[in-house]
Amino acid sequence: MNINPFFSANLIVTNAAGEYYGIRSFMHVIACEEFLRVGNVTLTYDRLIFAKAVENRLFLQFFDPHGKSVEVHLKYNTFLPSTAPKKLRALVRKIAALMPKRKPARTNEHRAALAAADRPGAAANTVTVFSSRVSFPPFCPECGEPAATVAKLGVGALVPASDFLKTGYWLVPVCAAHRRTTPAIRVKNWSPDAREIGFELTNPDYARAFLEINNAPLDRRRPDGALLDAIVAGIREFRYVIYEYYVSAVFFSFLQLSDVHELRRDRNRFVHGLKYNAVTAVAGWWSFPTGPLVTVVTLLKNLAGGTDVTPRAVEVLKGKPFPAIEEE
Repeated sequence: MNINPFFSANLIVTNAAGEYYGIRSFMHVIACEEFLRVGNVTLTYDRLIFAKAVENRLFLQFFDPHGKSVEVHLKYNTFLPSTAPKKLRALVRKIAALMPKRKPARTNEHRAALAAADRPGAAANTVTVFSSRVSFPPFCPECGEPAATVAKLGVGALVPASDFLKTGYWLVPVCAAHRRTTPAIRVKNWSPDAREIGFELTNPDYARAFLEINNAPLDRRRPDGALLDAIVAGIREFRYVIYEYYVSAVFFSFLQLSDVHELRRDRNRFVHGLKYNAVTAVAGWWSFPTGPLVTVVTLLKNLAGGTDVTPRAVEVLKGKPFPAIEEE
């Protein structure tokens, strides 16, 4: 048995975006040919689900001793900035060679969630997934019909140790009749640094599909088939745009995002955003000192045609996983 580590270092624990708040927390990672140790968890490579290095960040997903799937986000800082990416890439290549080629096993919570989705008469099914890599089936969460457009699913939470409200959203495939996702899908316990979040789903069939696609390996989440190709082709005939509007009153201010607007390619995005500029121009100036500045920035964004989220909408329909898009 070779117990000489080919990697050993203290890495900073971060959230899915590579950020951390307050005092730094470190996790010691040791990699040998026989095992991988992440903090106080020692595992063999058949329990490792996924490993990826992006610059100086390391993402690991594995089964703990109780069969629960665990996701870890780490950052490796070295004296020379170029050293960390090289070492992490070498680590991931070595890990990939040691991982057995197998079909991923279902975790205990995966089995429990599938059983819950099968229970008749359940009002809602809560599915817990990793917040950094959420995929949505190309079907409507309300009725199960093939998706024809996308809707905005908003989330928000107070940042720890401050009164600042951090918000974000996902784009969710929906049918033309159910352009608002709120009644059929809700997010529980979201925060910028949360590793796992719960999705409360009212449609049991959709809950099963949602669970299956999020349990699949990250490189195999694209639902194949002619139906999906037709859906994506239909989506590309339009442009999907989100506008901003700003409302303020002395010490209170609110920067809000519109719903997703589905515009034909020949429609003028500037004209469609005029109503949001009208609200901002009337109600955005009245907080100090930020009100006038944010008002001008918001007006300029809308005058430029808002935020085009069409490329993200296409990727979402293809099953590509994303964290919530955090609003600035």
